[in-house]
Amino acid sequence: MKKLFLALLMMFILLGCKTVYIPVEKKVTVKETVRDTIVDVQIEREYVKQAIPDTTSTVETKYAKSTAIWHGDSETLEHIIENKPDSISIRVQFVDREVEVEKPAPYPVEVEVPVDRPIRMPLRWYEHILQYLGMAALGGGVLWVVARFKSR
Repeated sequence: MKKLFLALLMMFILLGCKTVYIPVEKKVTVKETVRDTIVDVQIEREYVKQAIPDTTSTVETKYAKSTAIWHGDSETLEHIIENKPDSISIRVQFVDREVEVEKPAPYPVEVEVPVDRPIRMPLRWYEHILQYLGMAALGGGVLWVVARFKSR
């Protein structure tokens, strides 16, 4: 009887341990936006010429202003050129692209988000029978221990 009880106990212990494999794979998706902005501005050529009998001459283009002053007593010519504070509007073309890279992660995987619980499969017919036999064996063992202590 003892050997049969130990054999049944070992059988239930070995059949009751069941591991569940949950496959975990981590895919890394990298979205990269690259913007290349290269601006080539071709300023249109402007030519302005002015001849006047005065000691001061001022000429102006779209982008700059120039003033030349003749100092007759010191016999020097002072020339001042400055850019206008206006902005130049240009059209810019840029390239916009997305790159997606998917890599399987090496094991072991550290999961950053909680993994959903797997859906339990229903028990097969022989697993139901083994479950009921196990409950009966546990109940019988408890009754046997209680009867053993009562008989003393």
